[in-house]
Amino acid sequence: MRRDAGLPTSMDKIIDDEDNSYHLVFAINVFHHIPIKNRMQLLMEMRRVLQPDGILALLEHNPWHPIVRFVVSRCSFDSDAVLLSQSNACSLLLTAGLHSIDSSYMIFLPWSIGINHVLERAFGWLPLGVQYFATGIK
Repeated sequence: MRRDAGLPTSMDKIIDDEDNSYHLVFAINVFHHIPIKNRMQLLMEMRRVLQPDGILALLEHNPWHPIVRFVVSRCSFDSDAVLLSQSNACSLLLTAGLHSIDSSYMIFLPWSIGINHVLERAFGWLPLGVQYFATGIK
């Protein structure tokens, strides 16, 4: 990424790798820090380095979860954060030309042992988890 005084000046060619380089490209809790106007450009750059039939994955905070909103509103490094919803993330993936979009909420319980693991999977459709993932295939 080209920088000026520590700030990005351009989003093009920010991933310094060849086209079709990776089977999996992911961003974990990154997109809520990317200005809304630059999100698609970054997503297209991620798609560029993804191999055909490769998976692009976004993991983000669930903006509908009250604890997430509370923590993000009081976190200094989240001062620029604009949380994106699961449906918005899925729409971005579709608009970027990905297919077979999948998504699920996760981290409902503070631990994942025994029956809790089963419950986590069963409740993935409920917007109660503190995080979610959204994936698409190139």
